[in-house]
Amino acid sequence: MRTECRPIRYTDPNIFSTFNGEYVHKWLFKCAQYFEIEEVATSEKLEIASYYLDGVALYWHQNFLKSLGNQKSSWEDYVEAICYRFGGQQDPLEELMELKQRGELEEYIQDFDILWNKAEVSEKQALVIFLGGLETEIKNTVKTFEPKTLRHAYNLSQLQSNTQTYRRSPAYVRRPPSVFQHHPVLATTTGPPHSTTNTTKPHAAPQKTTPTPWTNNLGSSYTKTYTKPTKSYTKEPWD
Repeated sequence: MRTECRPIRYTDPNIFSTFNGEYVHKWLFKCAQYFEIEEVATSEKLEIASYYLDGVALYWHQNFLKSLGNQKSSWEDYVEAICYRFGGQQDPLEELMELKQRGELEEYIQDFDILWNKAEVSEKQALVIFLGGLETEIKNTVKTFEPKTLRHAYNLSQLQSNTQTYRRSPAYVRRPPSVFQHHPVLATTTGPPHSTTNTTKPHAAPQKTTPTPWTNNLGSSYTKTYTKPTKSYTKEPWD
């Protein structure tokens, strides 16, 4: 039984973009999507993909066919060759781990998504790498919320970045510090309730004082003194 194939749309820029030597993995991903949607046979993939080459990529493709001579290349061998030529010599995982935020957050996220696609690591590993490459202030804030997914980490980092941008804008007015922040907190006793501590010094021993002279109305004064009797009394027996 013969099956009819749908006509292939060679010029559809919304699905299949032109490749000029930049972002080869992105272009190959679009190729795979297009081939799957249109149910393209494996033998036709190379011919269709070459239709969307331009610039240095097209020159490389022509040289690649010349190097084959009379032989034909499979689509898998062609993908491997074009990745070696335009995919860079550095290991994608190593390049992903070396990526750091040095400018706008959105640029860092876009570069991270591209490298993550090439590195082919799990989301859990990608989350650790993404947090490590963030700016220090953004990273510390995002880590306090302990994100479990990259989507959550993206959202938190964007919120913190927007907060930083607002604080640097002229519309941001810093609130004056509260008056309560300048007064030290009074120390409180840690002992049992209603307990008092005697901090007074002990009373000194009383000192002897000289009797004050008595003054009468006439202006004369005298000091009243007492003397012990010199004569001793003995108890005599009764007759």
